[in-house]
Amino acid sequence: MSYNNGINTLQQLFTQMDTANVSQTQQVTASNAGSETKAAVASGSASAPSDQASLSTLGGLAAQSAGGDDVRMDKVMSLQAAINDGSYSVSAASVADSLMSHMLG
Repeated sequence: MSYNNGINTLQQLFTQMDTANVSQTQQVTASNAGSETKAAVASGSASAPSDQASLSTLGGLAAQSAGGDDVRMDKVMSLQAAINDGSYSVSAASVADSLMSHMLG
């Protein structure tokens, strides 16, 4: 996977996550508004429900990271070369330790 493909994939993922967050917020707000309206009608003090939306900053963070200002291209190039020629290796113990620490929190 190239660097650009990875960034594009991240941007799509964050966009999907942002869309899902907004959709969930709208569903919860609509559900709450419906129950509030029913309660208001039952008590005789009906008022128009208000719409609300809550947007996360994930899209902005993804766009910021896509700028590539903090990428050390010399390091990226050396890692790509090592992977391509087969000399890059990672110890299995390091991978297992990292996986366990991420999974356990």
